[in-house]
Amino acid sequence: MKNVALLCSLIFGLSNTTVPAGDVVTLTDSPEVNGKLTLGPSSLHVDGASPVDVNLPDVLEADFNDAPFQLNYFSSVGDASTQLPAGWKGQDIGPIKPPGTALYANGSLTLTGGGTSAKEGDMFSFVGLPWTTDGQWTARVQQIADQGPSTEVGLMLREGLDADSPQVAVGATNKVNGRKLFGPEVVFQANAGSIGKRERLHQPPLPIQLPIWLRLTQSGGSVDASISTDGKDWELVSEHTLKSWIGAWAGFYLNSHEDNETGKAVVDQISFTPPPCSAQTLSPGILLRSGSFLAGTLNTLDLDPTKPDGSGSFSRNGKNVILARSKVAVITMQPTQRSDIADMSSQVGLIMKNGDFLAGEPDGISGGGVHINSVALGIVSYTPAQVRACILHPLQTQAANYEIRLKDGSLVRASGMSVNNAQIVINEVSGINVTAGLDEIAQFRAGPAQVQTLLDLPWKATPPPANTPPAANPTPAANPAVPANPAPAANPIPDGTAPPQCWEGNNQEQIMMASAGTVVDFPLTGRFRALALRFALSPDAPPNAQASLSILADGREIGRTPPFRAGDSPRYIEMTLQNAKTVSFVADSIFAGTKVLFIDPVAIRGN
Repeated sequence: MKNVALLCSLIFGLSNTTVPAGDVVTLTDSPEVNGKLTLGPSSLHVDGASPVDVNLPDVLEADFNDAPFQLNYFSSVGDASTQLPAGWKGQDIGPIKPPGTALYANGSLTLTGGGTSAKEGDMFSFVGLPWTTDGQWTARVQQIADQGPSTEVGLMLREGLDADSPQVAVGATNKVNGRKLFGPEVVFQANAGSIGKRERLHQPPLPIQLPIWLRLTQSGGSVDASISTDGKDWELVSEHTLKSWIGAWAGFYLNSHEDNETGKAVVDQISFTPPPCSAQTLSPGILLRSGSFLAGTLNTLDLDPTKPDGSGSFSRNGKNVILARSKVAVITMQPTQRSDIADMSSQVGLIMKNGDFLAGEPDGISGGGVHINSVALGIVSYTPAQVRACILHPLQTQAANYEIRLKDGSLVRASGMSVNNAQIVINEVSGINVTAGLDEIAQFRAGPAQVQTLLDLPWKATPPPANTPPAANPTPAANPAVPANPAPAANPIPDGTAPPQCWEGNNQEQIMMASAGTVVDFPLTGRFRALALRFALSPDAPPNAQASLSILADGREIGRTPPFRAGDSPRYIEMTLQNAKTVSFVADSIFAGTKVLFIDPVAIRGN
């Protein structure tokens, strides 16, 4: 079969260059190959357990991260001993001494820093990622070092990264009287912001023993804080109702509670429950009309109506990008949900910090703020802290040969690439050139011109019939029988069966999680010749659980996998399609509570 060309434009002028370890997935009958990647003039060499050369036109995707697959967002990228996960940011909140540090390695996050217990404003170090949807955040506080007089570490939701932002936090702290350590406690606090006027809620501390698991759960306007001694059974510490803000950051904080003292703590077993498909979050940056997203900071953008197409300056990872106003759809100044932008993409105006939309013509944008001739208020100005996003034009997504995903959260839709002085020059489809070092790249993927990502389609999920509850988990037999394919049912989702969720994984994979028995249908338009995906059981599947995946084309089964078992690594699946109009996945399992993962499912376009 003819294979998809992902990196074919790299074959001119590309010398051998070693990049970090990762995975390569090809559209052949061979499985995934893993190892250190070396790019050559016309092939990709994988130096692993079974060294292999893969022709560049045969590559569907190549991952340049060495992080193992996990269900949650938190995983290392690049050099795991010194870097935070893609999209994460570390920042001192308020003037703290010494400044904070964050080191992630082998599943543990080590935080250090100072910070006093100030009555006005916040003083601590923070590390986290943009998050604007409901979710659940869990971590174990493994260790709090004794050198801090009363070091406090925990989970926090914040509206912003300034010292005056509303926040909700649950943490563990060393409790001291002078220099005598009494023992660790759990603390909860929430405040509504406004330095000098902040409304602050404290919950009386609870004595604990380390290690201790902490959890924050946000649902609508309510946040619950809970603790656990084993990570399984949870005790509610406090409930808090959010008033006038929408959480924009989720992460960890650390405070030594004494100036010039270094607090230190180690947290692990970190799990951030993924948001649903419609709630992907963009960090600060620029969404181009073509569909590319560049994470970074806007310096200036000329909106003078007398100029046909004003120019702009944008900085990403220390590199300056020159762009034209006509190519910019949205400027994100704070973390913003893609769904919010989609809802407003036909209108021009501002998405405000509280989620309101202000219609009007922006007439000036710089790093200092936004000026807008609004329909409701006339000419007004706002600081970047008051605005989530500025919408200038509707999206006009263009087909791309490749998608290059960068570790800062950028996704560049490209027509081609070249190499210049060890830098990859990405030819973005709208004509903007973006340069990136090899160490910045998370993943090369075949683009929409060559593949259709199934999770981007208007898919439909049909749960298993409510009148056929799953059987109790049996002792697995040597050769368990595979249940027959369940017929799609139109009934509502039965109790205990969660709707599918989608999210972006550690290595920027697109992932769907669905309960076994759920039939997921993907409508196809056009000619497609092959299907490729990875499949696994969810990490929280019952012990000894098994499931088999059945793939249907236009209602006819075209493939069925052998049983997959809990704990198995994700497995690569590829099969031929013959211009099907609908592709369906259904995983069968007789084990109650089993969920399955569909990872990077794509249909490969035909000729």
